[in-house]
Amino acid sequence: MLELPTPNASSFGANVDEMAAGFRGAWQHGYNKTGSRNKSLESNCIASDVLSLMISFQRTSDEPEIAGIRRQIASSVDLDIPTGRYALLTSDPLAKKPAVDLLAGLRPPQVGRISFIGLTSWPIGRPAFLRGNVTGRHVIALICRLYGLDMHVSNAMLETMVTDPRHINGKVEHWPAEFRYEYGLAAALLPPFDIYIVEAVFPFLKDRFSYLWKTLFEKRSAGKMLIAGSNRVADLSKYCDRAIVVNRGRVTIANDLKKALDRYPPRVASYDAQKEFEDDLADDPL
Repeated sequence: MLELPTPNASSFGANVDEMAAGFRGAWQHGYNKTGSRNKSLESNCIASDVLSLMISFQRTSDEPEIAGIRRQIASSVDLDIPTGRYALLTSDPLAKKPAVDLLAGLRPPQVGRISFIGLTSWPIGRPAFLRGNVTGRHVIALICRLYGLDMHVSNAMLETMVTDPRHINGKVEHWPAEFRYEYGLAAALLPPFDIYIVEAVFPFLKDRFSYLWKTLFEKRSAGKMLIAGSNRVADLSKYCDRAIVVNRGRVTIANDLKKALDRYPPRVASYDAQKEFEDDLADDPL
């Protein structure tokens, strides 16, 4: 019989607080429609059958420092983002990660606030969420504790989905890259999110894991909000029909996805890409 770890803080090692804060998503800094803190699953998932799930920017300004330079993510932004399937596009490739952090509720903006209706996922596929001296079983137990899930059902689901479930018993720091990718995507399908924020490339290989994950993801996310930050145009074209554009302090919704992709093609964040962005500033008055 499988012996599951007891879901308490000592089970997860020194990284439990940081990892838990990441997995909580909008529980950490988000607000629901009434303005009260989201402290539980019940208070966060409010009126989903009455109101259109959304993320609301309220006089929001944010300018974090990245690579030694201040990046303007939002400047006095007032914007309601209704339920939909959005590609996240940025004019500055290095602005995407801090923009995702705001949209997932991982940190509050420097000025104003961002409200959430519905339970928001963590940035799905972000490698930094899986690290340290913990095993895959510990991570499952942590997610189950945070979201009130059945541990046996959750373990069985992960074992069924991933290509080599033997790695689940091993420590995260020793996982091969392929398994880390699969596990990070599969674990995000355990909680019943209302807002899915996918930061990674979507599975696209013609293999068993890709088929199972895409099938379950479509079922889980049907009728829910999706924000995709993939760097593959094929992913964004397949899964999204609109875009959230973050451009030098402005956050807007683009209803024509193709035009938005043409103007703000997804790029990998790198110093070369940043130099290209800065060189383009003089040529684009907007």
